[in-house]
Amino acid sequence: MFDDVTAVILAAGDSRRMGTAKSLLKFNEKTALELLVISLRDAGIQQILAVCGTDDRVADEARRLSIHGVYNLDPGSGRTRSLQLALPVIDEDHSILLCPVDAPLVASTTMKQLLQNRAPGKIVRACYQKRGGHPVLFDSTIRGEILSLAADQSLRDVVHRDATRVLDIETDDEEVLTNLNTPEDYKNSVERFRINQ
Repeated sequence: MFDDVTAVILAAGDSRRMGTAKSLLKFNEKTALELLVISLRDAGIQQILAVCGTDDRVADEARRLSIHGVYNLDPGSGRTRSLQLALPVIDEDHSILLCPVDAPLVASTTMKQLLQNRAPGKIVRACYQKRGGHPVLFDSTIRGEILSLAADQSLRDVVHRDATRVLDIETDDEEVLTNLNTPEDYKNSVERFRINQ
């Protein structure tokens, strides 16, 4: 059990290209948000929150799954702003496992790999074939840097600020590179999900 880690699921985007809320996309009978929550709990994380946007159905789904929700009512402000809104309700000594709902099929074993490799002051990133993806684990000491990012800055600015503190964990989980943006992306993910069941 990782009691000093909070997972933040970014689910506030307006999903324009997808045409519907990504969090509510179905994989068999489970939503994308539910699949992520299941994997996180299987990995040993009990403290999970979702950053929800203007679609009340996403907040309703978070409540159904018994996870805490915070709101970013300006989805266009991006992922950085969503994480900044989440941080004040997270214990200051907690590491942050950042999980976009765009990658709902990441395996719990992948998440556990990141958690088992965490270290003070480090950013631990999931990789597949040497390409960085998600989730990303930020040590608690980095939260100040995230909070100080300006509106035109990205979380990548924090990740790339000091290469010596980034620990890339090579996995065999290609889902760490998934980014559900379009109906075609969703169709492909559903097919991979079906094959791997």
